[in-house]
Amino acid sequence: MTESRPHLIYNTEGKTMDKKSERSQKLSSIQDDISKIDSIIRLSKAPLAHDYEILVYLTKAPDVNQDKAKLFVENLRTYYSHLDVGLLYSYVVEKTPIQVLKELAIIFQAAKVLQGLFAKAINDFPRQTKLMESVESKISSILQLLLSIFNQLRELYSKDESNKDILSRFNELDRVKIDDLSTQTGDTGLSP
Repeated sequence: MTESRPHLIYNTEGKTMDKKSERSQKLSSIQDDISKIDSIIRLSKAPLAHDYEILVYLTKAPDVNQDKAKLFVENLRTYYSHLDVGLLYSYVVEKTPIQVLKELAIIFQAAKVLQGLFAKAINDFPRQTKLMESVESKISSILQLLLSIFNQLRELYSKDESNKDILSRFNELDRVKIDDLSTQTGDTGLSP
């Protein structure tokens, strides 16, 4: 799979953060969850990135709708490029709440789209049912962790009154549309 976003970097040396403070403990917990997501993303990509025969099968097999297959592969490349938590890992420490939540929303929406793609692919490509179900299950785990991260961020950010308007827009993260954020955050590059 082609990736357009940076890999996750775990080295946080040089950050001036009091590890005994409640805030730094919460940030550390959030970063632990982000690291878990990164591992799951890599596990879900592995069979797709390295088993070229699967993609050849999908686009060439006579019993497969080739238009559907090509669209499926194209969508995988597009949305997997957004399913990268490298920026989020550093953002939770370095960026403003709106920047963090925007990045979280991009990743969440990409995961939701991928989950739908794999669920549909189970029916569209029956010979690859086991693979599709396996990856779809991993994407579901990613979504659960993303929601956990959002809840932790909400708890952290809600202590600052100035963040309440921002948080109110993210109460139901699975309904967030990226274009809803564009006026404050700029183009995300991900179509809603």
